[in-house]
Amino acid sequence: MVKPDRMILRFLWRVIGNQASQQNAQAWLSQALQILNRPYPTLTLRKLDHEIWKYEKSMANKSIQPTACSGG
Repeated sequence: MVKPDRMILRFLWRVIGNQASQQNAQAWLSQALQILNRPYPTLTLRKLDHEIWKYEKSMANKSIQPTACSGG
């Protein structure tokens, strides 16, 4: 079992719109994996965790990009 870290908890907050406990997060990830294993039978909990982590990192990078200043 993968322990949900801040990236996983942030992802779940984005998806459900509410803060998830560690216990709920683990249960939801396991349920999501069962559903995703139908089309992706080689997907593991560790791979799912890694994909969520990469997604959250990319979202964080997008939100902190500097904006262009108008010079004058």
